[in-house]
Amino acid sequence: MKFKTIALALLSILILAAMTASPVLAQETITATVTESPTVTSTQPYTATPTLPPVKNRPIIVLSSYSVGADGAISPGEKFDLRLRVANIGKQPDGFAKDIIFAFSGTDFLPLETGGTRALNEMDPGESLEIVQPLLASTTLIGQKVATTAISVTYNDFFGNSYTENFTITINLSQPDPDCDLDYVPNTAQNHEVIYALSNSLGFGGHNSALVIKKYI
Repeated sequence: MKFKTIALALLSILILAAMTASPVLAQETITATVTESPTVTSTQPYTATPTLPPVKNRPIIVLSSYSVGADGAISPGEKFDLRLRVANIGKQPDGFAKDIIFAFSGTDFLPLETGGTRALNEMDPGESLEIVQPLLASTTLIGQKVATTAISVTYNDFFGNSYTENFTITINLSQPDPDCDLDYVPNTAQNHEVIYALSNSLGFGGHNSALVIKKYI
C-alpha cells in the first residue's frame, strides 16, 4: 500500500511537470536559393539631348539711324538708296551675332536689285555697320505726306538661338497733292510773328494728339 502511494505521488509530479514545461518545437533548416535578376540590354541607341548653356548677354541688333538723301524727302516714282545704320548692342561674352538677314517689305517702297534682302555674316558686340538698300517709291503715293517701309532682321547667337527684330520707318514725301492749295512749307522756314502755335502729332492706328502754345505777352 505504501509503495502504491509513492508511485501515485511520482506520477502526479511527472504530469505536473509536463503541463508547466514549454513545448519544444522541431526546428527545420531552410535553405534559400538566390537567383540573380537578368540584365536587360537595350537594343535602341541612346541619344543624348544637348543642354544649351544660359545666355548671359544675348546679341541685340538695333536700328540707330536711317537716311534717304540730303533733304530727307522722296518723290513718288523716284529711285533712291535707303541707308541704315545698324548696331549690335549685345555685351560680351555672349553678344556675338551671326547669319544676319535684313528683309524689306511693304507696298509704298519697292525693293530693287536684291530681292528685298540684305545679309551679313556676323557682327561683334558693340559693332556698327551701314546697310544700303535701293528702293522705288510707288506712284500711288502722290498726295501723301509720308509713307512707310517695314524691315525684319533675323539672326543667331553663338549657341544657335534665333532672334527677330522688326522695324517700321517713315519717309517724307516731297510732292503734295496738286488739288490742295494749302501753303506748304516743306524742308524750309518762313519768318512770321507767331502768337499761337499748333503742333499736331499723327500716329498710325489713330494715336493722335495736338499741342497749342500761346506766346507770353
